[in-house]
Amino acid sequence: LLLPAIAARPRQWLVITLGTWIAMSAFYFVLWSGVATGISIIDNQSATEALLAAHLIKFLPLGRLPEFMLGILVYCAWSDPRPLLTPRQAIATAALAALFISLFTEHIPVVLLHNGLTALIWAPLIFAAAGVTSGMLTWPLLTFLGRISFSLYLLHIPVSNAVQSIDKRLLGDTLLQFPYLTAFTTLLLAILLSIAVYGLIEEPARRWILRRFGRPIPAEPASP
Repeated sequence: LLLPAIAARPRQWLVITLGTWIAMSAFYFVLWSGVATGISIIDNQSATEALLAAHLIKFLPLGRLPEFMLGILVYCAWSDPRPLLTPRQAIATAALAALFISLFTEHIPVVLLHNGLTALIWAPLIFAAAGVTSGMLTWPLLTFLGRISFSLYLLHIPVSNAVQSIDKRLLGDTLLQFPYLTAFTTLLLAILLSIAVYGLIEEPARRWILRRFGRPIPAEPASP
């Protein structure tokens, strides 16, 4: 729904995206400051208010919307025949942003770091990587792993929780004594399940959506 609108007026939508991010970040900053000042959002929370606030900040779809919109804008910039940055300039931008954030991390509110500020690093980095047409990133195996990465992103935590539960309930914490074996088992199962979900659900659904809305189905990309 957003892609056609953003692609038609990317500059205006860049302003909208920035405004949405500022509004959501301000709301989150006030919320988190009120219930858990100085506490990490990622760590487990003992107080109910902090736990609910952390889950709201991390998982509310509206709060993730600016990052999603920025992803579309990066695609629009990459597909522009006259992009604003070359790949090398984009990599340099990402490196400078990473240096800036690493130097001032202690002075940056945690909600900003968690909810979008690091886009200053990953947006130009993705822009540069999307233009790669040769080298290691174009190897068939790595390209395929890139295609299943969304399924892996969705499934790695449930698979990890399942492995730990099975180990605790059925194996008497046997795997717990071998952390590397546990990590390898979890990774292997997550990748295998991601391959299945990609082949049976994600890719067929993608093709159905493109057919349903009358758009040509693009060929598989040569690069990640």
